[in-house]
Amino acid sequence: MWSGPKRLVWTLVVFAALAAFYAATFDFRNLTDTDLQSRQTETFVRHGTMDLTGQHLLPAEFAFHHGGRLYSEFGVGISVVAAPMYAVLIRLGASRAFMQGATAIVFVTAATLILFRVLRSLVQPLVAAIAAVVFALGTPAWTIGTTALHEVSAVMLAQAIGLWGLFGRSRRSPLIAGLGFGFAAFLRPTQVVVAGLVGLFYLLRERRSVLAYIGGVLLPVAGILVQNRWLWGNWLLGGYENNPAGFHGNVAKGLFGLLFSWWRGVFVYTPVMVLAFVGLAVALRRRRDGVAERMILLGIASIALIGVYSRWTEWWGGTSQYGYRFLLEIVVFLVVLGAYAIDALPRLRPMAAALAGLSVLTMVFGMQPNRFAWDGVKFPHHFSDSPIGQAWIVFSHHPGGGVLRFCGVGVIGALFVMLARTFVGADRAEPKAA
Repeated sequence: MWSGPKRLVWTLVVFAALAAFYAATFDFRNLTDTDLQSRQTETFVRHGTMDLTGQHLLPAEFAFHHGGRLYSEFGVGISVVAAPMYAVLIRLGASRAFMQGATAIVFVTAATLILFRVLRSLVQPLVAAIAAVVFALGTPAWTIGTTALHEVSAVMLAQAIGLWGLFGRSRRSPLIAGLGFGFAAFLRPTQVVVAGLVGLFYLLRERRSVLAYIGGVLLPVAGILVQNRWLWGNWLLGGYENNPAGFHGNVAKGLFGLLFSWWRGVFVYTPVMVLAFVGLAVALRRRRDGVAERMILLGIASIALIGVYSRWTEWWGGTSQYGYRFLLEIVVFLVVLGAYAIDALPRLRPMAAALAGLSVLTMVFGMQPNRFAWDGVKFPHHFSDSPIGQAWIVFSHHPGGGVLRFCGVGVIGALFVMLARTFVGADRAEPKAA
């Protein structure tokens, strides 16, 4: 599917352009949990240990002592996958901020290209191109990739690889799916929910693929168990067990906050995501089809993760981040479902274009380096006090940067369309139930 010199050249051009655009909008602020993760990665590369004793951490409550050593409550997954990049950058004398940005940008850019590859196999090339641009520049994937080393940047890459396997047609596809979703769980333990649901799908619908899937997921899941025992003294309990917040919040309040609030609402910051549920409805109507079955699986996984995070006490999703952070873990799935809906129902395209445009503009304006839009009131009662409100206000006073960023989005979009044209006429994937 990716063969041919022309296609390869366009792929490299798009990768370079998107990475450069992310770099141009990078914010070199030193954040809290990402500073801890960067120091942990650097310590791992330099000294072969995850022990943070003696480090000046911001803030210290994100780390705790066990066995006379100091460890991050976020685990070691992000440091393991970021280590190759850090090893090279440390030798080049890069600053910690540069290492964080370069690593995160590579993760998110690669996730976008792999997601485009998955979408191209499922929907029309132009729809795939637009959906990839919306993912990269119409969601907080943009802000995650251009702030620091958040583990979710690597999670999205792992998820994209998992989808590549899930929708693939080769014998290795279940193995790839297992590796992708398994490493997503290694990076972010809540992704165990997704890995388990995918395994259940293979067990019920494609039993001959179960062993291959288990073979892929086995290594990262073993990594989770070893990490838990090594860092926290318990095979099954992770670092968040040490966090006093826990999963005992008000579900109704959390659900509204994650989906509809001015502070972190998915459908406020990325309104085009509502089309994912249209895609789920289409898939339910076509449920005997192999692709539709997988779309239903993505819908169930998304709803399950929404439920999990609605129970988290600190449902607002953390500070220092424009847009939603927790539910970025379902954005890859929602983008695929939304593209599926648009491809199946052409009459949705005018509304989809409007919602996609609004989503992109919201992120364009939100990239303004405005402290209030990044660290504002946790529960604003007025639109003007929310990060999204402040972003539009700042843009109205300083439109130059927003216009330049919007032009950059246009260039990236045009490049994706050119890449999509190299796939015109290619067959779509049609995985069938065994």
